[in-house]
Formats: sequence, structure tokens, C-alpha cells
Amino acid sequence: MISPVFVDTTSPVAEGAVGVSTESAGRPDGAPSSKELTALSSTVHRLEKSAAAATAACASTRMRMANMELQWQLASVSLSGLSALQDVLPFDRFALGRALAACVRSRLLERLRVCPPRRVVSKGSSRNPGMLVFEVDGTRLAMEQLVQEKNLVCSTTSHSRSAVTTRTVSLSGLSGLAHACSMSPSVVHAAKCRSFEHKNRQVITRVLLEQYRHIDGRVFFVCGRHPERREVDVAVRATERWDDRNKKYESPLVHNTMGSSELPALATSFPGSLSWRESRSSGVDGGADLGGAPGKLLVTFPFSVVRGVCPDVVALLT
Repeated sequence: MISPVFVDTTSPVAEGAVGVSTESAGRPDGAPSSKELTALSSTVHRLEKSAAAATAACASTRMRMANMELQWQLASVSLSGLSALQDVLPFDRFALGRALAACVRSRLLERLRVCPPRRVVSKGSSRNPGMLVFEVDGTRLAMEQLVQEKNLVCSTTSHSRSAVTTRTVSLSGLSGLAHACSMSPSVVHAAKCRSFEHKNRQVITRVLLEQYRHIDGRVFFVCGRHPERREVDVAVRATERWDDRNKKYESPLVHNTMGSSELPALATSFPGSLSWRESRSSGVDGGADLGGAPGKLLVTFPFSVVRGVCPDVVALLT
């Protein structure tokens, strides 16, 4: 015979046993409790935060690696400013010469924009028709590069008193100046002639063309020289009378070849030149032996000033 078992529900153990039994009632076997679900949710949240932090760290690492790779590529091309110059200079041996030519072109156009002063040439005055003269700063190396790049004929003169040298390039005309200074067709067109109008409505034109004023008042435009025959190609008018009504000269230009003796004091060669003169202070500069001797490039070129537009004179330059 089985005796009945009595449970004391007033004890803590009995209450817990009854509680577990009560909580477990009504849910299937093996299902997690609410506490377990809370702990599991907290764990998932922590894992999500850790995953987000890891993703951000990976993105930051990739950016740093890309930046380091870019810096490495730049460093491989040029480790310093000196190495960059060493990489570039061998590919442009005439950089200083080209810079000097650019300065000459710029200075030339600036001077040609200025209206020439009024000059009254009398019979007893000098027969020099006019000379455009200006200077450009440049080093000896720049002048040497200019000569070498353009294959120019350069003469060197040493001055014993001042211990400086002069390098001179003789020009054959406007084409020679354009070749030496790398002048484009547009620059040549802008430089060869320019017209100006005075306040009294009088128009004058400056042309980069050599002229010779004879003692009898005639103006000879020198088009070419033949030293071996001692002859000169010129263009001249029979008279210099001006037609105010038609705004042109009464006589047309006539081409002719004359003996050099018929034009006294005319230069035997074209008077245009590029002359570089070393500065007297170059001996103090330690860079003189390296071609860095300072100096000035003197540009000399003849020009003519005629009345009116004169397309026939301008045509002599073509």
C-alpha cells in the first residue's frame, strides 16, 4: 500500500518548484524562455556593433593603403625637386634659349605698339633712316642655347680692358629675326608694319624695312645686297610729292639695282643684329663658369616711317 506524499508549499524550495512548473506550463518542450531570448538579443546586438566597427576599420585601412600607394607612385617619379629637374632638363636642352627668344618677341611687340616720334629729316641731317633698339636681360647660357638651337652664326669678341665678352649674331632681315626668335606668322604680321593716326588726322606707317635717304631728298628702300658684285636692290620713287586728295604718293615705287658707290655711307651689310654683352660684374659671380654669367641682349633692327598707309611699301616685305 502506497502512502501519500505531502508537499509543504510554504517553504522556498517548494515555491520555486511550483513556479518553474507554472512557467513551463503552456509552452512546448525545448522552447527558450524569455530570459534566454533577452540574452540572445543582447548578444546579437553586440555582434552587429562589432561587425559595423570592423567594416569601418576595413574601409579606413583601404583608404590609407590607397593614399600610401599614390604617395609611393609620386615618390617613384620624383624623389625631390632636384631629381625632377634632372629628369626634365635632358629632354629640353634649349629651355633658356627659348625663354630668351620669348622675351625678345614680347619686348619687340611692346615697342612696336608705341607711335614713333615725329622727325623732320633735312638734307643736312644723318642719312640713318631710324633704328629700333631695345635690351633684354639674359645669361650667357641662354644666348648660347639660342645660337645652338637655331644654328646661328655667332661672332665672339673679347674686351681686354673690361674682361668681358660680346656675342653678336648678324641678321639678314625680317626673316632672319623671325627665325632667330621663333616668331610665328601672326607675330611677324603684327610686327612688320603698323599704322598710327595723329590728332591732325595724319596717318603714318612704321615698316620694319631699311631705308636710305639720299642727299637729293629721295628715299631708297633697301631690298637686298650683293656684296660680290657691290650692288644693292632698291625701290625708289621718282619724286616724294604727296597727293593730299588721294592720300598717296604721286609717284609709284620702281625697283632698281644700283651700285653701292651710288649710295654713300650705306652699310655694307644689313644693320640688324642680336648682340649679347656680358655684365662687368660677372667676374664676381661664381656661376660665370657654368654659363650663368649675367648680361644684356641688345636687339637692333632698322625701320622706316612713311606717310599714309602705303601698301606698296608694305608689299616689299613679302
